[in-house]
Amino acid sequence: MKNNMKNAEETPLVSVIVPVYKVEKYLEQCLVSVIFNSYKNLEIIVVDDGSPDNSAAIYNKYAELDERIKIITQENGGLSAARNTGIKAATGEYIHFMDSDDYIDLNFYEELVNDALLYDADIAAAGVKMTNTVVTIEYDTRIICADLLAKIQKLQCAKYGYVWRYLFRREFLIKNELLFAVGKYFEDLPFTLPAIKAANRVVINPNTFYRYIRRPGTITTSLRGRNKHQKWAYAFRAKFLEENNLPKSLVNEPITVYKILLFGHIPVMKKVVRSGGSKVSYNLFGVPIFKTRRKMHGIL
Repeated sequence: MKNNMKNAEETPLVSVIVPVYKVEKYLEQCLVSVIFNSYKNLEIIVVDDGSPDNSAAIYNKYAELDERIKIITQENGGLSAARNTGIKAATGEYIHFMDSDDYIDLNFYEELVNDALLYDADIAAAGVKMTNTVVTIEYDTRIICADLLAKIQKLQCAKYGYVWRYLFRREFLIKNELLFAVGKYFEDLPFTLPAIKAANRVVINPNTFYRYIRRPGTITTSLRGRNKHQKWAYAFRAKFLEENNLPKSLVNEPITVYKILLFGHIPVMKKVVRSGGSKVSYNLFGVPIFKTRRKMHGIL
């Protein structure tokens, strides 16, 4: 295995691919979270996918201030096409796919690059925290997986294929000819599952999070954009599980779920369900007040 990073001169370059389309409300927060990350050896590849809004003014402003930002403009081809353009333009040792309406913890790249190097892993993964929804994926300790079943169970990626939580070795993506299916929505699952399978190992980091903002009007929240492409992605997943002799139950692997009671905008009570409902705790104003290990049934 490779040694961990020793100083700034030895840090590998990370290519951060940021597709941009109708995200002027969120783009600045996204770029700031990347630019001010504690890990500095980045090339930030902004791919303007024919965005008709004011996004260009925002990324151009930051490009004038930070020479690490590279701008690519193209006709609208969809998220997959923009990501593929970014892969072809990337020169870093590692690649991260950053959605332009989300943000990341300021230690995101430092944590994942250190893990990828220390464990010589093709893929390093972060936890996930979402706004405006109850889905949270977090870990109490670092996990290293080489077996396919263990990878999928620990990452919960048969249920949630989110590509943006991973740091990929670029040579690994090129060697395995991993690209996104152009013209498809729900494109993460058919990319992530083969990548997880092909990876020599995956290391999961407990100390940093990708922050996903679930917003109205996106492809995955619009009923018009869902049905046909969702069926395509789910059919791919079913075939993948069957061909690799993996149990269908992986689709329903339990996750950690939060439900927060608000008074106005003030969080009062938080209910935390872990391990499929076998562990439940309650916090009042951030203070633990009750915990149980009884089996829970149904949905929060």
